[in-house]
Amino acid sequence: MTTTPPKRRITFDWRHSSHWGRRSAECRICNGRTRLLDDRGRPSHKTCAEAEANGDLDRHTHPRT
Repeated sequence: MTTTPPKRRITFDWRHSSHWGRRSAECRICNGRTRLLDDRGRPSHKTCAEAEANGDLDRHTHPRT
């Protein structure tokens, strides 16, 4: 019997100051408010961006929405 290993999850390291915006804006994915910015400078929660990268948007719900 062979088993498939679990899918490897993509996680981002957003500790650098470039991921922090000066003002709150709507997350491009869930429309909730955030000060976080993705690698392209677009407002995005880290959890939302990770769900998008992992193809989990259909199951993703932001905890504060």
